[in-house]
Amino acid sequence: MRFSIVTPVYNGEKYIAETIESVLSQKGDFEIEYIIADGASSDGAVEIIRSYTDRVNAGQYPICCKKVTLQY
Repeated sequence: MRFSIVTPVYNGEKYIAETIESVLSQKGDFEIEYIIADGASSDGAVEIIRSYTDRVNAGQYPICCKKVTLQY
C-alpha cells in the first residue's frame, strides 16, 4: 500500500520541520510518497525542506515504514 501526502506551505519556517517529522515518523507496512508544495516562501522554510529532502533521498534519515520518497 502507498500513501501520497501533500503539504502546502508558505512562510512556514516555524512549523515545517515539525510537520515533516510527523509524516516521516509514521510506522507500518506501507510506502509514503511525500510532496511538499512551497508557495515561494521568503523565510527559511525552503532551506529546511531541502535539508530533509536531501537526507531522506540519500538514505540518511531513519524511516519506520517500507519506503519514503520526498520531493518539493
